[in-house]
Amino acid sequence: MTEQPELFRTAGGSRLHIRPCPHIQGVEVVPATAADLEERAVCSWCAAELAGEGRTYHRTVEEALADMGAPQHATPELARLLKLVDFDDVFVPFSRSYVAVSSGGLGVAWAGKTYVDYRDHPMVMLPDYAPGGGGGAEISQAWGPDCRVCFTSRSRNGACGCD
Repeated sequence: MTEQPELFRTAGGSRLHIRPCPHIQGVEVVPATAADLEERAVCSWCAAELAGEGRTYHRTVEEALADMGAPQHATPELARLLKLVDFDDVFVPFSRSYVAVSSGGLGVAWAGKTYVDYRDHPMVMLPDYAPGGGGGAEISQAWGPDCRVCFTSRSRNGACGCD
């Protein structure tokens, strides 16, 4: 049986939250009491996390980058940049749009496919980075190495359908 994580609430809030919830970041919270657990609902973000539908946690930054689909050529540099900060958790959100590392439940760095942004330091952009409203850089036609099992060209992130 999985142990229920500690829940929190704000002084005037009507919902309960787990520590990493974005709704309570930077806000003073108190641990939920037994009465709170009976009277208050868990916020929808936290409910998804507790149900296993939110973040996917990984043991290593490299595993998380592979899960996000980071380009193989950028993975070593993204991993190096993420490891410049102290962290105790690494995860990808359900959307698989970035990798985040956190310390004590607070995000300290985030990596997209061509950048790493830090809570307390300037963002680092890789050479492929293209600023904009989510359009991203032009997609290269480069493919990954051939699969040693099915002998087809892998996608740029190294994934293959037979893996």
